[in-house]
Amino acid sequence: TGGADDAVRIWDAHTGKPVSELLKCRATVDKLFVANDARRLVTIPQDGDSGGLLWNYSSRGFQPTSLRCRDGYRIYDQFYTAAFSPDGRRLGVAGKWKGYSLGEWWLVDLDTLDAVAPVTVTTCPVKSLAFSPDGSRLAVGWDYRPPVYDEGTPGVGVYSV
Repeated sequence: TGGADDAVRIWDAHTGKPVSELLKCRATVDKLFVANDARRLVTIPQDGDSGGLLWNYSSRGFQPTSLRCRDGYRIYDQFYTAAFSPDGRRLGVAGKWKGYSLGEWWLVDLDTLDAVAPVTVTTCPVKSLAFSPDGSRLAVGWDYRPPVYDEGTPGVGVYSV
């Protein structure tokens, strides 16, 4: 769970008791994403401007890394949503880079934090991301009236990754 106390708590689903020390974030935790193996987390603050944190589990517990992704010449630091690939090696991230209002999404290699797929610009902020079960496609959803993509659903683009 994440919340207004700028912290994430990890709970045992069977006992309902906390199983991890408090993970302190930089701001109110608005969104929390967990990898399938539960060894990685992403937290996104309420304002989106403080940048996301990628939490990797090691023998020392969860350790945070600033999620400021690079695509060769820009650093993305305003995040709206994220999704882990089923194999846990990539992260779909949506947000924007400072100074621009268009929404963008990209894929991140979780070992290097480099963008591994071209950034795709949308006409408004991307609100949701979801990988297909085999990790070969990424569904991207946003507001307003975007183009219709191959699935025929307005507001959703499906991309091969």
